Amino acid sequence: PRAYGKQNVWKRIFTVAMGPVMNFVLAFVVAFAFFFFCVAFAVTSVCGKFGIPALVWGGAVAANQWEGGWDQGGRGMAMTDVTTGGTVSEPRYVTYIDKDGNHCKMKNGDPLPEGAHYAVLPEYHYPNHDAVDGYHHYKEDIRLCAEEGFKCLRLSIKWSRIFPNGDDEEPNEAGLAFYEDVFKTCREYGIEPLVTLEHYENPLSLANRFNGWDSRYLVDIFVKYARTCFARFHG
Repeated sequence: PRAYGKQNVWKRIFTVAMGPVMNFVLAFVVAFAFFFFCVAFAVTSVCGKFGIPALVWGGAVAANQWEGGWDQGGRGMAMTDVTTGGTVSEPRYVTYIDKDGNHCKMKNGDPLPEGAHYAVLPEYHYPNHDAVDGYHHYKEDIRLCAEEGFKCLRLSIKWSRIFPNGDDEEPNEAGLAFYEDVFKTCREYGIEPLVTLEHYENPLSLANRFNGWDSRYLVDIFVKYARTCFARFHG
């Protein structure tokens, strides 16, 4: 029938038109695979030369998502401590008290109104206060990571657990001891800790007084914080 003939014609046209496109896609995939192979070979060669493993099986946690213990061990408050829980339809908010004493909230990233200060408000839920309670269960958590065969664990140090206000004269010994034991436990299970010093959150005191990284003052005190960590955890 004519209808069937027309369908065959359009099918042939589509096939002819798609031929070059498919050839391009195939060539791109082959080229990308070759490039990836070359990079992997180069990385493996360089790592092997310096005795560094090219691929390590591991996992990652962030202090604000893992630790909890927000008001324990001498820790100061951090920005995530005033960040509410959210849902699929409801975003997370940052809570504060305005200059007239009213309880308020705003979207994360919005500027704090003049005269206001960040605060924990009783009518809101703050999931980072408890997180998954790694502060009390880190030995168990690390053991479970070892059972999964992890050889590396990326984790972060919470600045406000080391310097509760961000710029204290002396560090919080309880905070230093906590991370020291976390790293020791990792090594006991053959897990190499891969540590970051800041996972997108500052001590709340610095946010209230200086609006965080808007002030260059934070550069100097972050250097002090970093040097404190390097000196204590250098091994």
